[in-house]
Amino acid sequence: MNVPARGSEEITPPSSFRGPPLTPPPTDEKEARDTSNILRQIAKHRSGNTGQTTHKVDKRVWAAVSSLLLRDDKLQLDYFPSIECLVLRMPTKVHEQFSRSLTGRITEQLRLLSHGSGSAADFAKDIRDVGSATIRPRDPEYGTHNPDSSFQHLKSPSPTVVIEVAHSQKGEKLRTLAEEYILGSDLEIGVVVGVDIEYSKSKRATFSVWRARLQGPEDDRAWVVEPTVANQIFRHDDGNPSIGQNLGLHLRLEDFADQKTCQQFKDIDGDIFVSCDELYQYLEEAETIAKIAESTKPERNPRLKKRRRTQTPEEQLDDRDEDAYAEDEAHVSKRRDLDDTSYKESSPECT
Repeated sequence: MNVPARGSEEITPPSSFRGPPLTPPPTDEKEARDTSNILRQIAKHRSGNTGQTTHKVDKRVWAAVSSLLLRDDKLQLDYFPSIECLVLRMPTKVHEQFSRSLTGRITEQLRLLSHGSGSAADFAKDIRDVGSATIRPRDPEYGTHNPDSSFQHLKSPSPTVVIEVAHSQKGEKLRTLAEEYILGSDLEIGVVVGVDIEYSKSKRATFSVWRARLQGPEDDRAWVVEPTVANQIFRHDDGNPSIGQNLGLHLRLEDFADQKTCQQFKDIDGDIFVSCDELYQYLEEAETIAKIAESTKPERNPRLKKRRRTQTPEEQLDDRDEDAYAEDEAHVSKRRDLDDTSYKESSPECT
């Protein structure tokens, strides 16, 4: 078929289609307004008794507030860039006490292993409970999170075991968190333990364990996160414990370091085991402590005589001290200005 010649027909050059996008990007004014709004929500969250709140926060706003939020040691958060969602958490007494008991039991067993002999003991003595220190992703498609607890070997670049205790009715998010931790760390985090404690409908409490595994055909294999233990009950709906000597949380000693670190040790066979009965006891104790705290109204004792320490006057500064003091003040001021600037810039996690 012959194509007719276009001759002098006017052809619109491609460049003329390059107009403004259909939806213009948010202005600086809108970004500033959104940033101020989320900061107000965070302040409200901290002053209230809400255990967990969820906020829609786009990546630009997250870039503006992230460095400021991550300096707050008392605020635990999860940011999911894929759905632009920020979850703020303030642990309850039950949640915090249970977490401390569980991590304490794991630490105790690691200490016992470290008192032995051989390669396993040398390996175990360098494992630390690093708490809820912020974990930033290697892959920017995943988010920043504060776990309830985490363990890290001194020779590993990051934690490799993470523990999360779900707040009431939030257990369904544990699997998503497991994927965020493991895939976002490029498999440096190898194990996520999630504990789901129900309060509203029943007294059921369960735990799950997630690990990464390769899945798919040979020509298209990919790492996915799957539960190796799914919803193991340690307290039933009626409040009774699960019965069974072998039921409980099993972790391997090699879980507590990255693969490169593990290869430096010849034999690190060893297991950590926390029984369902122990988990049940930790939860019962945590609820008892919380119940007593909530039912007891603190009253001031007017007969108790107290005296504050007398404030000493500032030391007199000579000329050299004044110069050094002024230099320190200038340094602090400069650092503060840099911090204020840095939290306004885009975070590599959100770009």
